[in-house]
Amino acid sequence: MAQAPRMQVQTVRIHGHDRAYLKMGKGPALLLIHGMADDNQGTFPIQSERYYAALKGAGAVTRLVLLPHEAHGYSARESLLHMHWEYLRWLDKYVKNKK
Repeated sequence: MAQAPRMQVQTVRIHGHDRAYLKMGKGPALLLIHGMADDNQGTFPIQSERYYAALKGAGAVTRLVLLPHEAHGYSARESLLHMHWEYLRWLDKYVKNKK
């Protein structure tokens, strides 16, 4: 089986923050977790939703988890447990024993 080409991550500075992006190709699986009540300037939930849609549209392996009633930092016990469950499930599926 042929090796997939290594992706070249590029960055651009937008409003004082470096943003990473790929010009083309597929990358590793990406898990996105976002609080639905996030009102932090620059990290509204719609950005994660659009990012997820763009990744899926490009054929990437990705999952978007939206945590209800959570802002930029998660505090509810249920949200924290769910977030860790998602992490463990993702790592088991895409990282553990990967060859």
